[in-house]
Amino acid sequence: MSTPSTLGSPRTEARSGTDHAGAPSGEKRTAGPLWVLRINPLERARLSDDALRTLLARLADAEHDVRDAAARCSDELYAAIGAAPDEDSRRRLVALRRAIHNDRTAKATGVPPTPAVARWAGACEKRAALRGEVAEAYASAADRERGTLARLLGDEDLTRSLALVSPEVYQESLRYRSAITEGRPLSARARKSERGLVQYVTRAMVRTSPLARFTAVGIAVPDPAGTSPEDPPYTPGTPFTGLDRVMLAYVLGGLEPPVGAAVLDAWVGLSPTSALEPDGSRLFFLKPTDTGFQRLAAPVKGTVRALVDATVMGPRPVRSVIDDLTARTGASAQDAAKAVVGAVRQGMLCTYGEAEDGAADLD
Repeated sequence: MSTPSTLGSPRTEARSGTDHAGAPSGEKRTAGPLWVLRINPLERARLSDDALRTLLARLADAEHDVRDAAARCSDELYAAIGAAPDEDSRRRLVALRRAIHNDRTAKATGVPPTPAVARWAGACEKRAALRGEVAEAYASAADRERGTLARLLGDEDLTRSLALVSPEVYQESLRYRSAITEGRPLSARARKSERGLVQYVTRAMVRTSPLARFTAVGIAVPDPAGTSPEDPPYTPGTPFTGLDRVMLAYVLGGLEPPVGAAVLDAWVGLSPTSALEPDGSRLFFLKPTDTGFQRLAAPVKGTVRALVDATVMGPRPVRSVIDDLTARTGASAQDAAKAVVGAVRQGMLCTYGEAEDGAADLD
């Protein structure tokens, strides 16, 4: 439920009078430790089926018993091989020992079974029976596990997080849940997506990540009489609404985009939805089309490099970008203006109503 991180060492001091920092008289100060608590409210549940897990545990024990019996057989058969009365008996003992060592069914060799060989044969029979039980129970257990996965995918916070972080996975989760709840057989596509859905769900359960939509982070002072980190109380929170000025400027700049010669009097900059590769070799951006947006990429070199460098720090007047482009590339002002207008048309740059106010109050 929570992941505490301890900072500092415990030391609580009661000060009398007022110290040099002006602390009130008698104030208790905690120098440490402080716990940074990250609480993930998403339900945690085992995806594995209980009955199948029990069978697999028994099968694992049976496999261990077979290997242990095989090791004992090797010791007994080595001694028997050395004491064999003739070559034919020795050859049969060697074949038996090799079959047991390689975990194969021993053929009839006419060799009287030793106690270790008898134990090995019994362990093999028990293992074979358990393997059959696992194979028989697997299909129904897998259906129950898929039901558990579908239930977890229906968590409201998780579905909203998936819709925000990965819309494609969100749509696939809806199709998956629909097939499971309606009892329809899973398509090949749905079975292929299962592994990714399991990864998203388990990551959201065991980590505080974007998939844990209401992850709570806070600082706490440990106290033996305090609340356990595994049993935190949930109290109503106070929401604080803020304004994303960058996205607001992006939206307002696209409501009435300038056209024609009016573009020269506008401001342009990189779109908030664009992204540079970590090595800066390519720029990804969204090109508006009649049916929506198309994701494109352009190598960052030549004119594109000059445009990125001119606008990477925020929106600038178009005329200023044209002058910068002319100075960097040696192109004429007319060609530089065509390059800027073309970048806006392609979606590499977008228009803004005004410059960003870096001195604006964030509250």
